Amino acid sequence: MDEFIPMRDGDLRWAFPGVRDAHAAAEELQAADGRLERIAVHLGLSAGGRLGYERCEGITLTGVFGAVGVPGVRMAASAFVPRRCLHGRRAGPPWMVTAYIEVDCAEYGEDCGSHEILCEEEEFDDPDEAARALAGAAGRLLGEVLARPAAYWRALPASADLPGRHA
Repeated sequence: MDEFIPMRDGDLRWAFPGVRDAHAAAEELQAADGRLERIAVHLGLSAGGRLGYERCEGITLTGVFGAVGVPGVRMAASAFVPRRCLHGRRAGPPWMVTAYIEVDCAEYGEDCGSHEILCEEEEFDDPDEAARALAGAAGRLLGEVLARPAAYWRALPASADLPGRHA
């Protein structure tokens, strides 16, 4: 069972053991959280922290994940240690930093799944760089979302303009 722990209740070293400048890394994670919160407010959702640690039962190491969404649309940013199996206990490096916006397929539903509007993945060998990259990824998500009104995002799942829409 996964457990979501808000940033304020967690420990930075769960996700970034070996971080050299814990204060700077914490500020980067707070910046990422603030950017995800601005996305939520833009979409008309309640304000509040969006970024937190997600741990699998019995595993101390974790990743940092944050998501915002409206029906049919998900925006997320994360930093985690890629694992070969669910029970891998190896700490980084590397750390994978991701950001994506995906929209459910209204045309084919679960047979198709979803369409990605934005998808970024980058690996980092340094935990301090991974924390900075997560803040940057959340900033790019924010830029994408703020470029359009909330009504655009709410209508997107049924839109014919959806990137990757079936011909």
